[in-house]
Amino acid sequence: MTEKRRPAAARPRAGTWLLGLVATLTGVLGVAAIWTIANLFNGRLNGWLALLAALDAVLLLRLAGFPRGGQRALLAVGAPLAAAAVAVFLSSSIRIGASLGLEPMDSVTRMGIVFAWDLALINAQPWDWAFLGLALGIAAWLGR
Repeated sequence: MTEKRRPAAARPRAGTWLLGLVATLTGVLGVAAIWTIANLFNGRLNGWLALLAALDAVLLLRLAGFPRGGQRALLAVGAPLAAAAVAVFLSSSIRIGASLGLEPMDSVTRMGIVFAWDLALINAQPWDWAFLGLALGIAAWLGR
């Protein structure tokens, strides 16, 4: 009797890697822009937008033709983390800069990462962390 073998997961070619990274970076920047605007609009961290970042990353990686497997899941998990970091950094620095009378770009260039992280820890609610954890799980599950 012949045994059916499952095909091994295809390794992405160099062009596919580049396209996957560009798609992920584009998604991160787009979602981070939306997330930053939402944060500035209502004064909260809006952790639920991590779900949007996860779904966006998975969709863009599939559209880019990145083969399924652990590498796609890793990129899909990294995207919501990166989008959250960028959005928190931008919204924190713009808020602090506005209170000091700085223009947004001046405050972004002067803000330190440690100070932005401290502000994120102060302002984060438990559901923000829960949504981020849920988004990472969804990205890993759908990404593979």
